[in-house]
Amino acid sequence: RGLGDVYKRQADKPAVKKETVYLQFAGKEIDIDSVAEAARADFKANNKGCVRKLEVYVKPEDSAAYYVVNGKISGKIEL
Repeated sequence: RGLGDVYKRQADKPAVKKETVYLQFAGKEIDIDSVAEAARADFKANNKGCVRKLEVYVKPEDSAAYYVVNGKISGKIEL
């Protein structure tokens, strides 16, 4: 294998992208990814089972996020 093969393999790999979404409201800044992680952690701490589907609803005026796991179990986390 020559250097051409190495460059070709590197070119075939998709570029890694990191996107971060922040919600800014009333002097607070909330990282949306960390809200989803906190919702998963809260679910696992209070329930058995796995998270197949997670829906998160951020409500900044309540300083809270509400989540629904697998379409059945809901919870709330403080922001």
